[in-house]
Amino acid sequence: LDVLIDGPAPGPEGKNLWVGRTYADAPDVDGLTYVRGNALEPGDLAPCTIVGTEGYDSLARAEASPPKRRRARPRPRKKPSSPFTTLN
Repeated sequence: LDVLIDGPAPGPEGKNLWVGRTYADAPDVDGLTYVRGNALEPGDLAPCTIVGTEGYDSLARAEASPPKRRRARPRPRKKPSSPFTTLN
C-alpha cells in the first residue's frame, strides 16, 4: 500500500520510525500506520509492505528505495479570451 507520511513517530524509536496513513485511513478517526524506513520526509507517499498489526494500528516497512512522489504544483490557468473583453 502507498502510505502518506505525516511525521516522525514520538518517542526514542522515532529515528527511522514514521507515522502515516493509507488511502483508507482518516486522520483522528482511524488507526495509524507506523512505517520503518530511511530517507522519508513528511508529505512523502511511500510504497510500503504491511508486516503486522498492533491493535488498530498497522506496522509497515518502506520499500528499499521509495520514489519521491510529491504532488505537483498547480499551474496558473490562462484567462479565457472572450470577444466581450476589451483592453482599454
